[in-house]
Amino acid sequence: MSIIDPAARPPLPPFTLETATLKVQKAEDAWNSRDPDRCAAAYTEDSVWRNRSDFFSGREAIRAFLQRKWEKELDYRLRRELWAFTGNRISVRFEYEWHDAAGARRASTTWASTRRIASSAGREAEFNQPTTRSNNVNRNDVTEMIIEAKVKKGITWESVAKKVGLSKEWVTAGCLGQMTFDAKQAKIIAKTFGLPPEAEKWLQEVPYKGSLPTAVPTDPLIYRFYELISVYGTTFKALIHEEFGDGIMSAIDFKMDMKREANPNGDRVNIVMSGKFLPYKTY
Repeated sequence: MSIIDPAARPPLPPFTLETATLKVQKAEDAWNSRDPDRCAAAYTEDSVWRNRSDFFSGREAIRAFLQRKWEKELDYRLRRELWAFTGNRISVRFEYEWHDAAGARRASTTWASTRRIASSAGREAEFNQPTTRSNNVNRNDVTEMIIEAKVKKGITWESVAKKVGLSKEWVTAGCLGQMTFDAKQAKIIAKTFGLPPEAEKWLQEVPYKGSLPTAVPTDPLIYRFYELISVYGTTFKALIHEEFGDGIMSAIDFKMDMKREANPNGDRVNIVMSGKFLPYKTY
């Protein structure tokens, strides 16, 4: 007699057509509840996610992502259809729609399959959503198109920066949705990555800045910078105030240079940042 884990979320793998269809329907119902806790509970504690250009792992990161998603995507509605299944894997096709706070409607369809791996307890250990083609392109969609084209065409950020005529640091930030291009720059970016005409307009829109999906980054490389600020942040503050007085270093009137530094003990990452000092003013 087999003992079923009381925490299991049936139907469990290996799947049949009937159980795979039921699994997809249950997932659709959960997402349409727009309840981050309910949806996150369907994933393993170490579940790995790729949602378009966002990469993160862990149930708490998933819950936080969904919380942010549905704060922005109002009246979100999703429909899923079983695409294929085998063993403990399920692929689906899905489409969804929502509107923003201003009432603008968005509708998207993912024609490629979303690959899923369900654990033996019925929880999903992997979520992989490829780039979605939206009926109403927005700035995030353009960023995803750029990333997809970069991978497919083997484009380097440095080569794009040379075409634009600006630093690779600023141009990369712009391509990743953190800076605003002018009309001439947007035209070059669109041509380089093969973007549709409407993308040029979005590249000239002021973006909502902030690119990390979680407050504490989970990507190992980005986390090192978080760690650096945690350790040296108070040192930066003390030394800057001692030298300049009370104020901040601007991240707007700012420049950065990142280069590879040869070293016999292993090449090093050399990053130089320069920001205008802005003193606090009395009034």
